[in-house]
Amino acid sequence: MQLSNLSFLALSRNPLELKRPDFSTFVRNLSKIKYLSLSYVDISSPVPSFLANFSSLTSLRLRDCGLYGEFPIDIFQLPKLQFLDLTYNKNLTGSFPEFHAGSPLRQLSFDYTGFSGHLPSSIGNLNFLNALAVADCGFHAHFHLPLVDFQIYKF
Repeated sequence: MQLSNLSFLALSRNPLELKRPDFSTFVRNLSKIKYLSLSYVDISSPVPSFLANFSSLTSLRLRDCGLYGEFPIDIFQLPKLQFLDLTYNKNLTGSFPEFHAGSPLRQLSFDYTGFSGHLPSSIGNLNFLNALAVADCGFHAHFHLPLVDFQIYKF
């Protein structure tokens, strides 16, 4: 299926199976996509690293998709990415990069994933961040966050 000009795709909560290698094959040609929501779709595969080349992507929502393996850290650096939701992918591992001040990130949702490690103090550089959800992850932090207008959800 050739969907190279598609900019918006929302298939969440559909009884689809996009298991390996179908997920990679399916999204490979979506290079102009801005909004991709496949939450609750059975993907059961790693997140393809080539998603880091999708420079138009503003929203990536892959909640509870059975994702596993190491999350490609370069996806955090996408120039227009504002919303990243990987919640309920317990076998998806990774860590946060150092964040730069020009990032447009607004919401990071990683509850119940295998993400772990140091929560970088550079998260304070995310001027537009208004929600950070990291409940039941293995993050730790040893810094004092400046008073900024965002909420950290960790229970």
